[in-house]
Amino acid sequence: MKTPYWLIAFTIIFVLPNFISAQEIQSPAEFLGYELGTKFTPHHRVVAYFKHLEEASEYLQLEQYGETYEGRELLLATLSKPENL
Repeated sequence: MKTPYWLIAFTIIFVLPNFISAQEIQSPAEFLGYELGTKFTPHHRVVAYFKHLEEASEYLQLEQYGETYEGRELLLATLSKPENL
């Protein structure tokens, strides 16, 4: 089942800032160089942004659970308190 793009955007915009200090991270627009939804974002740039978020927060953990046929990473992002990760 595909994850709806609106759910990913909602998570990035509204949920992640509550778990990550705003001083340590770039917004998606700052990181990508354009506002979300105005251009297509390639898979590798989405993955790079989530890795940026993981480095900046102890509340986010990424786990690779597979690869696509083209060799792209399939990631699971878990948001929780550090003691629960």
